[in-house]
Amino acid sequence: MGLEHFRQDRKPTLPQKEGYLTKQGGFVKNWKRRYFVLRDNVITYFKTPTSTSPQGIIPLDQCLAVKSADDVINKCCSFIVSIPGRTYYILAESDEERDEWIRAVGRSIVVYSGALNYHVSDYNDTM
Repeated sequence: MGLEHFRQDRKPTLPQKEGYLTKQGGFVKNWKRRYFVLRDNVITYFKTPTSTSPQGIIPLDQCLAVKSADDVINKCCSFIVSIPGRTYYILAESDEERDEWIRAVGRSIVVYSGALNYHVSDYNDTM
């Protein structure tokens, strides 16, 4: 599934978060450093920031969990992104960076779920 699947009817937007993280492979369980970009409820990862072809795409529209994984995989600064059929294990450089990614992904999920699609006037009318 390519990026065009997620962006057919929308103009490109700026990344909500981007940077190097280390990801565990899906089949071969080795760790590889990749450049991650969170944009429009999709995480795309590349070999380098200038790569044009993604190594993978993590759609967040059906995300089951995004949380710290330090205790799960016994590695500092780790987190998981779980979607149906796959759990991604990811390492950040610091606890702070891990927490920033968890917050950014969580925020993206909430925004794109439509949970924040209300008007202040709607809220005021109920009071």
